[in-house]
Amino acid sequence: MILIDSSVWIAQLRGQSNQTATGMLDLIDNGTELAITEPIAMERLAGADTDTRAVAIDRLVNGLVLLSVEPHLDFHQAAAIFRAVRRTGRTPRSMVDCMIAAVATRNDVELAHNDVDFDVIGECWPLRARPLR
Repeated sequence: MILIDSSVWIAQLRGQSNQTATGMLDLIDNGTELAITEPIAMERLAGADTDTRAVAIDRLVNGLVLLSVEPHLDFHQAAAIFRAVRRTGRTPRSMVDCMIAAVATRNDVELAHNDVDFDVIGECWPLRARPLR
C-alpha cells in the first residue's frame, strides 16, 4: 500500500505527461493498493475548478483506502515532525505536509510525492518517502 500525496494527484488529474504522472500510472499498472488521508482529500477537493470536477474527484477519493487522521496521535506527531525539521535550520512550508507525514509514518506506508517538503522531512524523520519526479 502507498499513500499518494496531492502533488502526485495534481499531475495525474491534469493529464500531465511527466515523471510524476508516469510514476503514478506505474503504481496503478502494478496493482499497488493506493491510499489517501483526509488532508490529501481536502487539498484535492479544494483544487477542483468546478463543482462537476469536485464530484468526480470525490468519487475517485472514495474508491481509495482511507488512512484516517487520528487526532490524539497525529496532531502531536505532526508538531514533532515540524520541530524536528526546524532543528535542522529549515522550516516546512506546510503543517498539512507534517500531518500527512505523521499519518504515513504511523501506518508504516510509503508516501509517493512530488514535494520537497517530504524530502526534507525524510532527512530527519523515519518517513518512507518515494519521490515521483
